Amino acid sequence: MHRLALGDFELSVFSDGTYPLDGGAFFGVIPKIMWSKRVEADERNYVTTGLNSLLIRTGKQTVLVETGMGNKLSERMKKFYGQPAKLLENLSAAGIAPEDIDIVINSHLHFDHCGWNTVRDKNGKSVQPFPRAKYYAPEGEWQYARKPSERDAISYIAENYDPLVESGQMTLLKGREEIVPGISVKTLPGHTAHMQAILVQARSGAKARNSGMPDGTA
Repeated sequence: MHRLALGDFELSVFSDGTYPLDGGAFFGVIPKIMWSKRVEADERNYVTTGLNSLLIRTGKQTVLVETGMGNKLSERMKKFYGQPAKLLENLSAAGIAPEDIDIVINSHLHFDHCGWNTVRDKNGKSVQPFPRAKYYAPEGEWQYARKPSERDAISYIAENYDPLVESGQMTLLKGREEIVPGISVKTLPGHTAHMQAILVQARSGAKARNSGMPDGTA
């Protein structure tokens, strides 16, 4: 677990594990001769990819940014990606219970970023594992996820977000909203058309410590 103090905020990184991803898909137009200097690929050209979530303690609220891959992959997808499902276990090891999470923010809705948004109960119904949490995700991303292209369809699992939208537990964002004081979102299209960056800004004059980040902003 990596920890950073940013003003009055405490930021910690938690892992849901790792999974294999095709190096060409991961790095896009960057030639393999360049990226392979930093990351080793296996015989299938797969690279090991981290499933990292950011936990922000503001002093008043506990905010979780991204929820990893979760534990609801189909058998077909498990053959490609495995099913690490370590996030809740790693949070628990640090003394953080599901009830401690007040807010969950998804930058976008690919399955490896919002998998623990929901879990299946004993009846197979999708329910939220963080019972007190309010969820936030980009509206444009949700709209696209309902009718994705054939190429992108595998990246979206509706039960990660549709039950939350239907119940009103997930708020869909336009971009540039402030979620809580010091934490806001901004639409930065690229990886997906409606992906949002999560901006964490400490109070004026506060500085980041023990990191390579610019003072005051993460």
